[in-house]
Amino acid sequence: NQKTYSSQELTNEMHDYARSAMDFMAREIRHAGYGIPATDTAVTNISDESRLEIKEWVDDNENGAVDAGEIKTIQYYVNDDKKLIRKIQSGFGPLAENITAVSFKYYDGNNVEYTTPPASTVRIGVILTARTAKVDPITGTYKTFALQSDTSIRNK
Repeated sequence: NQKTYSSQELTNEMHDYARSAMDFMAREIRHAGYGIPATDTAVTNISDESRLEIKEWVDDNENGAVDAGEIKTIQYYVNDDKKLIRKIQSGFGPLAENITAVSFKYYDGNNVEYTTPPASTVRIGVILTARTAKVDPITGTYKTFALQSDTSIRNK
């Protein structure tokens, strides 16, 4: 039946977008701290546990050395339009749509959980909550999906 098909398509699309966004964030989290000076902080949260900021080196000119402007600051947060935003330096864009929430937890080497990242952060937990783009034709409500990931930082 058409309603069942439409419902399943909405669900599949929501899962695909959420998983793609989570995979992208996990790759960048793994690289947090790469090439940055030991005196700098690789992971910070901006104001609360729903915003993450990481720093990593991007060798723009491919000379193998950290040059001015090559330490990139990357932020993740959900805006009021339910879009997961990836902001790098002064540019930004949506990483995924129909994301209702994101939260971050930080863990040190002793597996102690923090809501603000300590300098000793070695792992970041991410919880991403997505919803379908449209109201489900069977239930009359948005379907939601929560996805969780724990990512170790390689450069610690």
